[in-house]
Amino acid sequence: MLKGSVYPDEFADIGQHHFTYALYPHLGSWEEAGTIQAAMDLNHSQYVQINAAKKTNEKYSFLSCSAENIVLEAMKDAEDGKGVILRLVEQHNKGGSVKLHFDRPVRKAWTCDLMESDEAEIQADGCELELQISPCEIVTLRVCF
Repeated sequence: MLKGSVYPDEFADIGQHHFTYALYPHLGSWEEAGTIQAAMDLNHSQYVQINAAKKTNEKYSFLSCSAENIVLEAMKDAEDGKGVILRLVEQHNKGGSVKLHFDRPVRKAWTCDLMESDEAEIQADGCELELQISPCEIVTLRVCF
């Protein structure tokens, strides 16, 4: 069943609609069952890029995180061309220390606001950044390589 509005366009939701849903029975809490990851797997298609120059069967990741409750929601080039913007979200109402490991050395990194203005510099340790995240916090980072 789908309910659509009639104002300001009375014909906006008329037509054929397609959607996907799933039932996810599980034991224990939703956090223990990995409900958020299951929902993300359902709603976001996987993208794989093969690097023909690297002849290996090893797993590879541009970024990995030490905490399962932290999700990378967005990654894009910075609007001013200076680095990459990452948006991290803590999804289990748990705070704590988080280590981000990149596939290349980090030159500089900052927390920043939604307009990508730098706020506080984060000290990089080679390919790693460590930061504190509060429960349910959304963190925006600028990372330069």
